Amino acid sequence: MGLPKAAELFASAFGGRDEMLQAIFLRYSPIVDVEAVVATQPTDLESTVRKIYALMAKAIGREPRVMPAILAELLARPQDESVQSLIQYVYPRLFAGVGKWLTAEIAAGRIRDLPPLLLIQQMSSPLVMHLLLRPATQQIPDLPSPPIEEVCETFAGTFLRAVALPARASGDSGPS
Repeated sequence: MGLPKAAELFASAFGGRDEMLQAIFLRYSPIVDVEAVVATQPTDLESTVRKIYALMAKAIGREPRVMPAILAELLARPQDESVQSLIQYVYPRLFAGVGKWLTAEIAAGRIRDLPPLLLIQQMSSPLVMHLLLRPATQQIPDLPSPPIEEVCETFAGTFLRAVALPARASGDSGPS
């Protein structure tokens, strides 16, 4: 399927459609901000998770609603070449940042030893689904939607209870 003329011109400014989609993803997703948080190699799991949730909520809720549109495209056309190109661009970057941080948290004994992909999905999926459905569910009478800060706090707490390990006693050298 060809791009409309204006979109072709815009895409050519980025080198092509795939590069344009990557640039749009970087602009509207939380990935750059999340990378900055985890790049500092934080050791406070709880506050780091809460920061990541706040960044996800801000990015997905931002107008124009570009992230929901990108996610809809990913779900609707997973085999599309442009979608595959975006996934092949995003996932290595995601694992180099968030995946590396989660792996360090596992090694430090702060979270359960689960595959990083599953940890990333467990951390992001409940909040992402809530944020994607929130505009529609807010239209239903008598279905109160908690403030977004409360939503983030609830999902962050749930994730932490699911994966965080009890703090080790000082002097404990870690798992044997």
